[in-house]
Amino acid sequence: MIEVEQSQDYVRIFDTTLRDGEQAPGCTMGAQEKVRMAAVIADLGVSVIEAGFAAARAGEPEAIRAVVAAVGRESNSPVILSLARTRRDDIDMALAAVKDAAHPGIHLFIATSELHLREKLVIPFEEALSQMVEAVEYAKQFVGHIEVSAEDATRTSPDRLVEFYKALIRAGATVCNVPDTTGYATVDDYRALFRNLLQQARVCACNKRRPCHHVTWSAHVHDDLGLAVAKSLAAVQGGARQVECTLLGIGERCGNTALEEVVMALDTRQDRFGIATHVHTTGLWRACQELSQTIGFPIPMNKPVVGANAFAHEAGIHQDGVLANRATYEIMSPARIGRPIDELVLGKHSGRKGINDRLRALGVDLDGVDMNLVLERFKALAEAKRGSHGIDDAELLALLVGPSDCERFVLRSAFGSTALNSAHRSPTAHVFLVVNGQEHDLERDGDGIIDAAFAAVQDITHLDPQLLDFQLRTIGRATDAMGQAVVVLKLDGTVVRGVGVHTDVTMAALEAYVSGLNKLERLREFRATNGQVTEPTP
Repeated sequence: MIEVEQSQDYVRIFDTTLRDGEQAPGCTMGAQEKVRMAAVIADLGVSVIEAGFAAARAGEPEAIRAVVAAVGRESNSPVILSLARTRRDDIDMALAAVKDAAHPGIHLFIATSELHLREKLVIPFEEALSQMVEAVEYAKQFVGHIEVSAEDATRTSPDRLVEFYKALIRAGATVCNVPDTTGYATVDDYRALFRNLLQQARVCACNKRRPCHHVTWSAHVHDDLGLAVAKSLAAVQGGARQVECTLLGIGERCGNTALEEVVMALDTRQDRFGIATHVHTTGLWRACQELSQTIGFPIPMNKPVVGANAFAHEAGIHQDGVLANRATYEIMSPARIGRPIDELVLGKHSGRKGINDRLRALGVDLDGVDMNLVLERFKALAEAKRGSHGIDDAELLALLVGPSDCERFVLRSAFGSTALNSAHRSPTAHVFLVVNGQEHDLERDGDGIIDAAFAAVQDITHLDPQLLDFQLRTIGRATDAMGQAVVVLKLDGTVVRGVGVHTDVTMAALEAYVSGLNKLERLREFRATNGQVTEPTP
């Protein structure tokens, strides 16, 4: 008999920040960024990390292998898997990318809704099911953890879904994922769907010699109607024992289920759900901060759990209550998510020990951190601020992500000027940039200092990408806070994101721009060596 597993005493957290999350425009990560985030995610104690989509684009298999090498080779490591279509070459690439993991896996998907089958795949349901069965039977020769997904499941006939999952369980699937790909389902519909599938998809193999295996049911919800977390929790009530999510809910369109929200909902309301996760909740705040800095994705102030206002109280009656007992208006404690209640402010007289201790208190594993480089950046920042506010926790964490001297383009410095009283002189910028070890300096004018600085970089590098997006925000709360710039660049059909952090907004913008150019150059060099890979749309 093949049994449907319902008795697990915890909910597995399947993190897809590195795959579904980074597919969102402007959230794409390079191999080094994936490795850095994978370490943070693994430290949370998640059960599964979806490291990427091996066949999606140039460099993706190498990035997945780098994640495996960094966090996937120990016996207590999470399952590391790659997404794959039913194509044999997709499966081979996915398996090759994760083969060195202690617990490798593969995630196979195909669309099942009538709309997707008719308009996208142009095949009947029977053909889609046949392809999936063949894919599972092929993959199980090489790997034991096989997850299957019916893309657009919530717009698929319930009877077809039962037939789909029954066949794949017989074929050897160990995890059945039921995606609400477009966020279409209601909360009640999604709960009922899981209850029906768990009841109807019990399968008895005709061949009694076939060994039994357990199947875990999984929820994957997009947030198009703002219901992703609510529906994921409803799926747990319906019998799901795995939730697929991303830090900060990043992902396609409106994003995915937010990991920190669903974890803390299960943790805070165990009286209602009766089940929790194995996630170390004290790492959540730091993990979300790290992602925000890595991809330049600002955390909204009113974001549940990790937003700046999550534990802020301004109304008098609220303040009175919190002063008497924080539980009057706080249903979880800041310490529970690893958020410092009183931030320690460091300054130019702070030493290595103080900085190390503070980073450890924020949950940073210093083994993988170049503290000499961090200390150098810290001193430069403290000198640049020169104020009494010092460097707060958010700014300190931002120092962990910075430009490298190993890139083709390295920004040294820049300065600009604007003649406010002249009707004839445009704003100018003078940029000092190292290209392949050789320093160049150039002055250009433009509509503004940042525009002039970008023009100077274009002239030096001979690269002129399309600027799709440009954003500036502050890190920290003081007037001398650091500025963070995010740019999204497009060149020859390739879109990349660059992030820069500096006390001077022009330098922050230039760091972001040069970071994006370096990514474009790395991709160009990779494609020149390995050939162009066509990126499919999952």
